[in-house]
Amino acid sequence: SVGPRRSLLVLAGGLSFVSQEASAELSRGHRTEGRRAIKKRPDTGFLNSVSADLEGELHEVISDALGALGGTGLFERRDELISMWRSLPKNKHDRLDRRSFRYLVHRHLVRTRGLWLIGLEPIQSQAAHADATLLMKEAPGLVRTLLGNEADVKGFSIEDAAAMATMLEQLVAHDVRHLLTHVYERTGVNLTALLTKEEVLNVLMAYMLRWLMSEDEETATHLESDPVALRDAFEDYDMLVAYAEGVTEGFEYARQHSLPQLPSTMNSWRPMRPGYAFEDVQSMVGTMALTFGSFWQSECTRVKTSLMRLDSSGTGRVKLTEFYRAAQEGEWRFSESREYLRQIGSLDESSVMHGPRVVIANYIQGPSNCIVASAHYRVCCEPECEDYFGEIEAAVQAPVAPAEVIVALVENMTATLGDDTPRLSRTLRSQLREIGRVHGGQVPLHGRLFAQWLHYVFPQECPFPHKSGTVVMKSPIEFGDEYLASEDEIARHAREASAEDGRTGSSEASPSVDMDWMTQWSQEEELLSTNLHLQAPWDTNVGLPMPALGAAAVVVVAGLALVGIRGALSKASKTDTFGLSTGKGHII
Repeated sequence: SVGPRRSLLVLAGGLSFVSQEASAELSRGHRTEGRRAIKKRPDTGFLNSVSADLEGELHEVISDALGALGGTGLFERRDELISMWRSLPKNKHDRLDRRSFRYLVHRHLVRTRGLWLIGLEPIQSQAAHADATLLMKEAPGLVRTLLGNEADVKGFSIEDAAAMATMLEQLVAHDVRHLLTHVYERTGVNLTALLTKEEVLNVLMAYMLRWLMSEDEETATHLESDPVALRDAFEDYDMLVAYAEGVTEGFEYARQHSLPQLPSTMNSWRPMRPGYAFEDVQSMVGTMALTFGSFWQSECTRVKTSLMRLDSSGTGRVKLTEFYRAAQEGEWRFSESREYLRQIGSLDESSVMHGPRVVIANYIQGPSNCIVASAHYRVCCEPECEDYFGEIEAAVQAPVAPAEVIVALVENMTATLGDDTPRLSRTLRSQLREIGRVHGGQVPLHGRLFAQWLHYVFPQECPFPHKSGTVVMKSPIEFGDEYLASEDEIARHAREASAEDGRTGSSEASPSVDMDWMTQWSQEEELLSTNLHLQAPWDTNVGLPMPALGAAAVVVVAGLALVGIRGALSKASKTDTFGLSTGKGHII
């Protein structure tokens, strides 16, 4: 007997939370056809639905974005980007190449909005890549033209990046119109009607239900007709209502403080005329798209906390047997199949001693934990590693830094440690120095090896960086029906976990197991930009560009042999084996 395990209602790549009972009820009849229809609609970028006149479409969106920001707003966005900007490698014009420009905009949207634009993310499908390439090729030039920048200047300025990030946010905010129009029609509201505040709240809740469920109209209609089933399906429904009320109040506050500027239409809401036009509601749902990630971060924290309870050794990994045992005992979120976890890069299968393990940071950042998944973007958990990486970038203000400087910065971090100060192990100090050695004494901040090092320093916060082309961030629907583990598979792994407890007498990690935790380390380097000029110790030619990350990336073997790592670990004390320890003895 599996017990009262919960299941996931996964639609088009995002997840909504429903009880097993509610899911079973929804599965009878109408839900099958709805999911078939959704499967026919692939996740592609904005260019899949915009008009054929790309330039005209983008000009309109960019103009709206820049007009909404104004001069002051653009400076504010620039300030948000400045630390990342200073740390990225640039050309002789002090500009970014296209790859670094794209990386900068993507990271900004992820860390400030929790937005992953389909096609803009580093790991993507070929179709999405084609869309993003066209978007990133055409849009920056139009941004530059509207900003009055010289078109013949090679590379991208920070002003280009600020305007581009704003334009993409505006694209997301504009993307709501089609679904909102559908909601008006379904609820019998005329598009020209002025709504009361109560009517607006009803429309917002109807919109949010369909948005979270990737426009599965049949399921949404069923839930709306049964309030009990609706609250069973969404455990935090009252929290969603409070969020919608907050969005409405925020709209009113912003409109009151934007006067004496005229609203977009004569019918728009104003303090002395409290009726809400369609454009007002569209503005509110656009705000939802840009703020829901931060609102939902508490759910991400809840999932991570559940995983951390299973990570007794503090390595950022949970045995697959423990993962599935938790699912069998009621932690219904942990239901993805082994094959799906491997596909999205959340499974570490490098250790014979440990067996397969779920990598916490990669799992939290995975597409199965994205709460919203439209055809154009996903709203996902905000990356906690940004706190650490951003602090390093802000302090270094350069693309590279000596290993000793990075060590000093990390050991003075207190982002999540309270009053504790972290101490790096001898092993990780040695690994960082080795990364610097093969790059002529400097550690590139935006390379795969440094990201890998950060993962082992902060294993529960920073994801493991896979080599290019080895994983694909497919949504559950893109992956297919096998994304969920079967009940038999979960039960089998749970029995194995119990058997392991019996053999060891405890589920706590032993010292022999601790010494095997860095087996996933690999020695291949991948650098972000061709603008980074470094010299390897065996190279007598100064100034040769290092390979760039991408389809034509050249892999640099850094000489960090696993034999050396394991040797160092075997000689280290138990405390020194871990990437990071603190004065109070706990592991990060």
